[in-house]
Amino acid sequence: MSDSLGSISICQGGLHYTRIVEGPGWLAADMVQYLDDLYRSDDPSSALLKLLGIDIRILRRKPPRRGVDHWVWIDLDARILETNSPMIRKAVDRQPTSVEDPYGPGVLERIYEVLDRKDFSVKFVR
Repeated sequence: MSDSLGSISICQGGLHYTRIVEGPGWLAADMVQYLDDLYRSDDPSSALLKLLGIDIRILRRKPPRRGVDHWVWIDLDARILETNSPMIRKAVDRQPTSVEDPYGPGVLERIYEVLDRKDFSVKFVR
């Protein structure tokens, strides 16, 4: 899992902000736990850029998913999250972190809490 590729895309105001995460790809799903920062910020656009970092792509359409092992797509306006991430699946299903998981304790709960608190619809896609 350490050499996998990930992607997180966040749609806001008709633009799709995408960050590609090169190994480990699961870090793209890990970033979901910080969505609350976007909603609490006085300047959501700056908070979005801070969350994604400087290596992002801004498009007027959904980004391609080719070649990405772990991907997350988020529409902030519609409160929809689409993903193929087993990490997000574990969070939504409220499964505990196992010793094999590369992320620390509490991450799954924080992901679940922000998605639940902001009333996100989650769609799992293969």
